[in-house]
Amino acid sequence: MGGQGAVGPHRKRAGAQPRTALGASPPSVDDESDRHDEPAGQRELMRGTRVETLNSRAPTSWRSMRLANVRQAILVAVAVVVALLLLIGISGYFVFTNASADPLQRADAVVVLGGEHDGREEYGISLARYGWAPTVVLSNPYGASDPVMQRVCTEATGGIEVLCERPLTLTTRGEAEMMHRLAAERSWRKIIVVSWKYHIPRARLVFRQCFSPDPSNVVMEAVPRKYDFSAAHWEFVYAYQYFALAKAFAQGYCD
Repeated sequence: MGGQGAVGPHRKRAGAQPRTALGASPPSVDDESDRHDEPAGQRELMRGTRVETLNSRAPTSWRSMRLANVRQAILVAVAVVVALLLLIGISGYFVFTNASADPLQRADAVVVLGGEHDGREEYGISLARYGWAPTVVLSNPYGASDPVMQRVCTEATGGIEVLCERPLTLTTRGEAEMMHRLAAERSWRKIIVVSWKYHIPRARLVFRQCFSPDPSNVVMEAVPRKYDFSAAHWEFVYAYQYFALAKAFAQGYCD
């Protein structure tokens, strides 16, 4: 009995909590909260840092989006310009460079339009020499001091009448109005118009508006020459002719 009494009092029960020493207080609630407060504070600090980082990135992102929009607008504008140039170049080649002249017919007069001394004055006079018309009208927007006009307006032409006339307005429309006046004064009905080949479509329209609405009264003839223009020069010619055509349509018939 004495052995059982000795063992029993000193045996620890399984799962028993260790006792605290005398005078020691158990962990308080404040200590536990301090342990939890430290990670929470770190989380708040990290969250604030992330917000600041996002705010600092926002202007950069906005600038990047703006630059991207500007680049896209530039690319679209360039694409539109290139497409427009291609359209003008391709269509202008068929409309103006390959414009068709009319078969030559006997007429009352040959009118040579101004614009360039490329042999057109001599060609108009040669048409009269070959019997296509008895009179040649040379449009003279160049002035009295122009040496080419001084020569062709004063030299002997073998019985061919050569008139050097300055239109009131130095345009194709002004030349058509000038011929309408001369035709009324001289009872002309049919004329031959000499100009650049690429000018024929517009000249045909303007003379129909201001000389005679009957297309059979105007014979369009191109100056027999080559056009050694660069691609850029042709592009300018096409753009100008398209603009002038639109202007002629807008102006309509002469009074």
